[in-house]
Amino acid sequence: MCLIVIRNSFPHFLQDIGIKTKLLHILLELLDDPGQVGDEAPFAFSSLIAQKEDLQKLALEADAIDKLHHHLQKGSLHPRRYKGILLALADMCSKLESCRSKFLSLQPSAASSPLGDAAVLDLVTDALTDDSSDVHAAGCICLKSVTRSIKNLSAGYFMKEIIVIPLVQVFLDPSASVQVAALGAISNIVVDFTTNKSIFVQCGGMKQLVQLAKSMESAVRSNALWALKNFVILADNRLKEGVFLELTASLISSLICDPEPSVQVQALALVRNLVNGFINSIEFVSAEDGLILGAIGRQLQSASKAEIRIGFKENNERNFATLIVGWLDVNKLPEHVHGSSRENNLSAKSRKRLWTGMYSLCNVVSGNEFHKEAVMHQLFSQMGDKNQSFMIKVLQSNDSQLRKATVWTVVNLTCPSSPGAFGRFENCATLG
Repeated sequence: MCLIVIRNSFPHFLQDIGIKTKLLHILLELLDDPGQVGDEAPFAFSSLIAQKEDLQKLALEADAIDKLHHHLQKGSLHPRRYKGILLALADMCSKLESCRSKFLSLQPSAASSPLGDAAVLDLVTDALTDDSSDVHAAGCICLKSVTRSIKNLSAGYFMKEIIVIPLVQVFLDPSASVQVAALGAISNIVVDFTTNKSIFVQCGGMKQLVQLAKSMESAVRSNALWALKNFVILADNRLKEGVFLELTASLISSLICDPEPSVQVQALALVRNLVNGFINSIEFVSAEDGLILGAIGRQLQSASKAEIRIGFKENNERNFATLIVGWLDVNKLPEHVHGSSRENNLSAKSRKRLWTGMYSLCNVVSGNEFHKEAVMHQLFSQMGDKNQSFMIKVLQSNDSQLRKATVWTVVNLTCPSSPGAFGRFENCATLG
């Protein structure tokens, strides 16, 4: 353990591949110890390989996943050891697709389980029904790492009752940290590119996510919204409508204006995904007298007033229309924006709020005339004398995502095929 602490504290020491390999083999051998040494060995192993792809590759070559899996198959593990093995597997699968593929390819012995290709995951999902909350959380963290596999998500490998049902049950755990761990795993699983999401709805998962979005714990609210955001990706209109009716416009608008920035960002991202793709979905923002649209507008104003700190130089050559044309190359900054130190004070959280909110509006204005005019009202009417300041400053931002979202919003607002495009163009032109 002393060598591991030295290695983690001073990375330039212990660079010899032979020493690293020897350490890995020693720790894997210690897993066989029946006492406390064996209970602590997987934690030491995790601390050695965590976030280190080179060591994870060496561990894979040392058959670490096979050996950890072998210990899982034994059953009746001490909770400490059980947790440690699951976390060690989580670290092994956290970075490399080769490690995830190895884990998913492992087959149990004939004596341990007859469940075929789901049996290996079954060994992990068994942890979700253990008596220990710590083991629940470790199982969720392991699932989160394994379910990062885009290849297997695309194949719908994880959207199965044997995984989803026990994971949804963990949502009921009284510990917020366990709930967050379960939400981290389900956030990956519900992406499910096959769009076969009915299993999650039928087992009550969607309703549970909505309940967790109302939690008193901000981390739980944020992660529940993250999962819902992922759940509606590529979803059909009926599923989106079900999510919206369960959430309600009033709850979504209150979450957009939540005191915690992380919750605000995820709520805005949920709206962005909800209104993407179907004209009927865009109607959600108009519900209850436009509560959601109004909340997005207020959030954009709040984020811009609090965080945008650039010095706008009055210049007739830098009017709104000129900036729009210039930002068609959204990655090119004008000379006077480079070196603007005050712009660099724009926090990451506020940037995310701004560009996520703007992307939400961008999706809304892809709808009909009513939607376009409603967004015009939010962007230009409610900001009074500071319209020019807000719109031009976001176009001058050094954040390419924000510039890109703003340009696309204006492009959608002034699309020539739209009946009211010319009037909206004239309104935009007044900013110059």
